[in-house]
Amino acid sequence: NFICDVMVAATDSDLALLNSGTLRSDRIHPPGPFKIRDLSQILPMLDPLIVVEISGEDLLAALENGVCMYPKLEGRFL
Repeated sequence: NFICDVMVAATDSDLALLNSGTLRSDRIHPPGPFKIRDLSQILPMLDPLIVVEISGEDLLAALENGVCMYPKLEGRFL
């Protein structure tokens, strides 16, 4: 949620979708300082943020597409 919250704040958008393959760490970060090194391990790629305007119907279709093959590991998850 933290990453998407930052994306929403940075773009003044209503919501953020993050491709599940973007996050590259399965570490559970303990309470305490969160350093740039920690962030770069989670997000090693410098992908740009884009803002699009879509209808609720298109958003629902995108979310449905993300889970349409579940439980098969299809690589569609957001």
